[in-house]
Amino acid sequence: MFKAHIITAYLFLASIILIYLLAPIMSPAQGIEPVKPLPKAEPAKPAPAKPIAQSEWTGKRAAYLTLYNSNSVENRLKSIELINAQLYDRLIVSDMKYAAEVMEFLLQTLAVEVNENVIKAARDLLSKFLAQKTCIEWAVKNHKKIAVKETVKLRFIDALSATAKTALNDNVTIIGIDLADKSQPGTVRLAALAVIARGPSTKSIEVMLGLVKDADVNISKSALNILAGFKPIEKSDALIKLLADETRTDIKVEIGRTLEIIANQKFGADAKAWQKWWDNNPLSRAALPAQVETAIDKGVGYLLQHCVNSGYCDELIFYTLIKSRVKMPEATIENLLDNMLEKNLEKTYNVALLAMALSDLNANKYIGRITQCAEFLLAGQSAAGNWHYGTPVSKYVNTPSLEPNSSAEAPGSTRSVKRVAIKMPRRRTETDYDNSCTQYAILGLRSCADAGIEIPAPVWADAEKHLLSTQCSDGGWCYVGNAAGYGSMSAGGLGSLAICKFYLNKEIKNDKNVKRGMDWLAQNFTVRENPKYTTWHYYYLYTLERAGIFADTEQFGGNEWYPIGANYLINEQKPDGSWGLTPNQDTCFAILFLRRATQPLNLKIEITPGGPPSESNPNSGEGK
Repeated sequence: MFKAHIITAYLFLASIILIYLLAPIMSPAQGIEPVKPLPKAEPAKPAPAKPIAQSEWTGKRAAYLTLYNSNSVENRLKSIELINAQLYDRLIVSDMKYAAEVMEFLLQTLAVEVNENVIKAARDLLSKFLAQKTCIEWAVKNHKKIAVKETVKLRFIDALSATAKTALNDNVTIIGIDLADKSQPGTVRLAALAVIARGPSTKSIEVMLGLVKDADVNISKSALNILAGFKPIEKSDALIKLLADETRTDIKVEIGRTLEIIANQKFGADAKAWQKWWDNNPLSRAALPAQVETAIDKGVGYLLQHCVNSGYCDELIFYTLIKSRVKMPEATIENLLDNMLEKNLEKTYNVALLAMALSDLNANKYIGRITQCAEFLLAGQSAAGNWHYGTPVSKYVNTPSLEPNSSAEAPGSTRSVKRVAIKMPRRRTETDYDNSCTQYAILGLRSCADAGIEIPAPVWADAEKHLLSTQCSDGGWCYVGNAAGYGSMSAGGLGSLAICKFYLNKEIKNDKNVKRGMDWLAQNFTVRENPKYTTWHYYYLYTLERAGIFADTEQFGGNEWYPIGANYLINEQKPDGSWGLTPNQDTCFAILFLRRATQPLNLKIEITPGGPPSESNPNSGEGK
């Protein structure tokens, strides 16, 4: 025992001496870095899915069917799980007929299966397929043939409801409307209404209004619940008429309740009281101006309290405050203006909005800075006629004085500007673009032209050529390319095309491509969302305002865009005066819509000679 203690003591002493001797080597203070752990390896990116060939598909299909038909719940479940794990990614990049076969197989499974686990697996996998654009389009064309039995229809609707809410909603709604038809069983119709409730569209709202009169009380009540969720205030008159004509007491009560939710009024089922309210409603224009002014005042108050000098969307806020026509402290505008005049010109959006603001504030006084904005935007146009986010100009070829012209007329006096020739800078050589930057660049150049700057005709011609080449087959526009149009890009594209044609002295209203753009907005009109897109709602509303004014129309497809949009915005304004999920910019877009901030293209501006002489022909092309 004693020897064991001695040995333990020696070992302990030896370890202390060893640590002391090694300390200089191990210490980072001696200039030797400690050993660093090896960095974690980046996970390998999965290889792109490989399409399935016909011969391979034939073999795999037979194997999965054999497994499924083995009269075992476990094997039926396993076959569906294997298709999901091993084949799904490949099927969606292969010939559509293979994915169609799987979807039909899943529907057949849902028709006869009794085991809840197998039903859930089949439903979830079918839902996964239906979330793909090609698959949901196939389902729109074929659902009536493949979903015949009531049980199958219900489970098919269940799968539709489980798909993620995406831009595919339009197709989901089409199927829902088909399955809500009077020829369908009541259970199927009620389930289909839940699918339609995913999102409002012009078509779905009209269908719901029609179903209010349905003989089935449950269908009527469900339709009214959906309308209450959609809040289509512009359809209040249709609901009031339904209320006046309705004979079923319980449905009259439900219509009154729906109107109360939509209009935020309390008239119950009193059709006469509702009619009196409607006659004085902003959509009837009688009460609109006062409510708009109140909403704008509150919105400006929010911007001044929370957003000014935030460093975010400065030019957009500056432009909105100028356009709001709300009286505010001169020091506020001066501080913002000094910031705008001192900032470097770096990005397309910011420069375009600055040109718009200065041109509206006092074009003659700030013509030097506006000329600089014009050169930035001209340099940012590619040979294809489009724009991207922009980069700073390394050397300006136009060198106007940037000092404000103290002899210029005061703001609010008769608009008269001097003609200013501009030398064309070298264009960018990059080919990347997007139609959002492009539409704002065109807006900025329009303001520069309004300020008297002579924008060379080829700039407008090239921009027009780009807009025509990217117009989608459906008549709208998208962000890049021309696959399928959506709201904000279509309204922005229409407005931009009108501007280009105006400065090229071309016909606007009767132009076939302008008409195609207007038809797209008519067919997809809504103010409650960015049609066929999931975000940028308030950005879209401002593009809609510009499209209406540039195209010189108050209606898209019979829809009066301004009173309908103004009503929506008045009802959606938050107690603090803001709008939207990103209030800095959404509040600006809402105010610009309400103010009808866009000047029409037929606005006559007196332009007189007297700008600085040009050293080269402004239409001669790019500078050297």
